[in-house]
Amino acid sequence: MSCVILGDSYKVMLNATLPKVKWTEQKIVLNGDVKGDVASYVNDSNPKAVYAWHMKGDKGIFAMKWASGQEYKVNCQL
Repeated sequence: MSCVILGDSYKVMLNATLPKVKWTEQKIVLNGDVKGDVASYVNDSNPKAVYAWHMKGDKGIFAMKWASGQEYKVNCQL
């Protein structure tokens, strides 16, 4: 998984390969902000799923939650 800040700290683009959910180099744009040493971004534009990316220091969590209630989380370390 890679993360690129788009212009300012309010938008990031993730490039994720997650075999468990059948993603290969899936690009997703998330909106959010950085407060202190924590960055939080969300994309809730898809009615079928909400995506969230949170980072603190060199650790990150990418989470997906489908409308059915099913969840999937991936821990990352830079």
